[in-house]
Amino acid sequence: SATYTNLATAGPTLTVGAGIYLVLWGASSRNDTSGFDALTTVYANGVSSGSFLTTSAGGGVGFFSVASAGLPTVTGESNTFQMKYQVNGGGTASFYNRWMVALRTGNA
Repeated sequence: SATYTNLATAGPTLTVGAGIYLVLWGASSRNDTSGFDALTTVYANGVSSGSFLTTSAGGGVGFFSVASAGLPTVTGESNTFQMKYQVNGGGTASFYNRWMVALRTGNA
């Protein structure tokens, strides 16, 4: 996909209360075509956020274990963090052993 999207099995997804969170996520991922990447990020409440960096696994080789972190602030009583996926340019991406944790570090 040219934009971040869900896989056939969406997630992982976490629901949290208001606060400042350290969100860590990762996966084993690859793209089957050299020169293209398999990308992951996290959306907060359904939207992309500058609080989250993108992970990238190169194409044409085996699986890479990738991980990243973000420090978002969410203010609603019920908020969701959800991992999203993208292929940049071409090829077919694969993702497995997907994981995410959120640690509350402060008040919103």
